[in-house]
Amino acid sequence: MTYSRISPNRTSPRNHKIDTITIHCIVGQWTAKQGCDYFATTGRECSANYVVGKDGSIGLSVEEQDRSWCSSSRSNDHRAVTIEVASDTTHPYKVTDQALAALVDLLADICRRNGIKALLWKGDKSLIGQVDKQNMTVHRWFANKACPGDYLYNLHPQIAAQVNERLGAGRAGGAGEEAQPYAQRRHLHPLYLVRITASVLNIRKGPGTSYAVTGQIKDRGVYTIVEQKGELGPPEVRRRLDQSVLHEEGLTMGMKLDGLANFGKALVALQADLPEIMDHLAVGEGRFARDQARKICTEENIINTGDYRRNFKSSSKAIRTGTAYKIDVFNNLNYAKPLEYGFRGHFVPGHWDGKSFVYQPKDPGECSSIPLIPGHYTLERAVNATKRTQNARLQRRFEQELKKRGYMKYFK
Repeated sequence: MTYSRISPNRTSPRNHKIDTITIHCIVGQWTAKQGCDYFATTGRECSANYVVGKDGSIGLSVEEQDRSWCSSSRSNDHRAVTIEVASDTTHPYKVTDQALAALVDLLADICRRNGIKALLWKGDKSLIGQVDKQNMTVHRWFANKACPGDYLYNLHPQIAAQVNERLGAGRAGGAGEEAQPYAQRRHLHPLYLVRITASVLNIRKGPGTSYAVTGQIKDRGVYTIVEQKGELGPPEVRRRLDQSVLHEEGLTMGMKLDGLANFGKALVALQADLPEIMDHLAVGEGRFARDQARKICTEENIINTGDYRRNFKSSSKAIRTGTAYKIDVFNNLNYAKPLEYGFRGHFVPGHWDGKSFVYQPKDPGECSSIPLIPGHYTLERAVNATKRTQNARLQRRFEQELKKRGYMKYFK
């Protein structure tokens, strides 16, 4: 947990033991701090036990011993831990990979502490309260709302499976499966998430391109691998590769089935090289966003000096937080912030020439007499443009890094 601010919007204590989980979308790409601060100060009667931010931060808004005001159902909220997850503001209310990973971490911790042996999900409203059959609920069952949004709603089976894998509670979230420790089910492969990066992925009758195609996946979505045919090397090494490569940046590579004796050694070496590879990729993305900001300045002639454009920069080293790699893109000029977000009654030396602001240090200025100057949001637009094209670019650069280090011969 990274932040705590308790909301007054709560009932203390709850009147039922915790045996249910309710995941919500907050409808805004907020951090955990922003969400907790909102619930602590809003005049609306709403709150949640936890807030998961877009950056993977986790905040406490209502202590677990108390009931939050979250799901439009007193009975549900008295027995459920409610979690608001930062999301887009439009359908399907998508959440970030960082938020999704943090949500799974939080759910596993909640279940362990409250004696919930497995998360059970059937998507069946008629099973509300029958926690031996289904102990996950959604807001849309209690009110005319889209919450938690189709993105999270459709991921409920995968979320349950990921949490149950950590709890040692079987391979899926359905009822009736015996909870076995991993040592007793070593014939099963660990569940893991994969992101589809190909525009079209063929589904075949068997594990190999010689089998007939039975369908196709075209949505570039995230899927849970629940069964795997064959052994692709030492399980403990393979799983580290799954978590580092697939989870950290959504990068996928198929493995050749020849030369397996050397493949395990290659994976160990790749594991050692991975932090450096990921740092190179993150730094490259920062430079791409920096160049996008400079391009916007040039194309829109936002200001008539080159200083503003040239001072968009990116850091030369990524910051690693867990499996996330972050890079700063910034402009430290004193007038960059008002140009980014706009300003009201704020003096900046210079004057406006049509839609272009002419910065002039000794100019008496016109801005102080203008009630509102809209922002250009150059940096925000540059980052969004980077994200829109990120997947294909990262995949290509990742393959280049593997080739440079001699790993590509193990992949196809």
